[in-house]
Amino acid sequence: MKKMTVAITRKLHPVAFQILQDAQLDYVVWHKELPPTASELLNFCTGHAGVLSMVTDHFNQHNIPALAQQGLKIIANNAVGVDNIDLDQAKKHKVLVTNTPDVLTESTAELTIALILALARNLVGSGQFIKDGKWQTWGPLDHMGMELSGKTLGILGMGRIGQSVARKMALAFNMQVIYLKQTALKQELDFPARPVDLATLLTESDVLSLHAALTKDTRALIGAKELGSMKKSALLINTARGALIVQAELVAALQAQQIAGAALDVTDPEPLPATSPLLALPNALVTPHIGSATREARSNMAKLAAQSLVSYLKEQKIPANIVR
Repeated sequence: MKKMTVAITRKLHPVAFQILQDAQLDYVVWHKELPPTASELLNFCTGHAGVLSMVTDHFNQHNIPALAQQGLKIIANNAVGVDNIDLDQAKKHKVLVTNTPDVLTESTAELTIALILALARNLVGSGQFIKDGKWQTWGPLDHMGMELSGKTLGILGMGRIGQSVARKMALAFNMQVIYLKQTALKQELDFPARPVDLATLLTESDVLSLHAALTKDTRALIGAKELGSMKKSALLINTARGALIVQAELVAALQAQQIAGAALDVTDPEPLPATSPLLALPNALVTPHIGSATREARSNMAKLAAQSLVSYLKEQKIPANIVR
């Protein structure tokens, strides 16, 4: 019987390698700094029973059939979101897909809060003001931002991360929380929050934070119409997926000061070109998809992804974190 091996598409936390070694599951690693292109990804993953993939790797109708024919059994995605994987194709070709839920909830929630605070209090702009040598005196009308206490926080996507952000901002910052109605929350909320429709969410939020998964229903959910219905003083935060927002229309709204500002940890595309108009806007803050970039979260993500591979390939068990 042919020995099963795993393809790991980027260098990641060494805990993953140790888990695979302990299970005597051989692996190969993509060592280049940039992710593989579509053709490189297909060639690199061909013949392996498992793939430990990143959000930068796209598995779809162009590669899943060929990889499955060559023995692919599982894709362990090193992320919570799986919009980089065509789940219908995976199901059709009997390829199991797992993700890394829970372990990056707090790191992403904390980054979201950091972005809210940075935007609300103009930390980047006021810091640059000093670096540019413009600080001559204290001014009573300079660098004014928004006080968060008593304001309304809107959550679009009340999953694990959305709930963590809402809980922290409600309890620590005395914000009033509203959230987009969903079919059913997986658990009862332990903090005050009011479910509303999308129109109310947009018009009432002082801070609107996006935490929804990217699907065909949520792609381009926030565009010119939605931005135009928000308060002019409102702040928009996105730590979910860039394609939830029509980015060109967000740029136009920020340029026209239809909303006060936006902080984006995710963009469309990624990476964002250096020539993007977003980067020239004083009311936009962009970070390079660092929501899970803590030592704790990244090690736990790698651990969970590796454990999924071992569970399925070596122990013949269906991992608890199966996506479908």
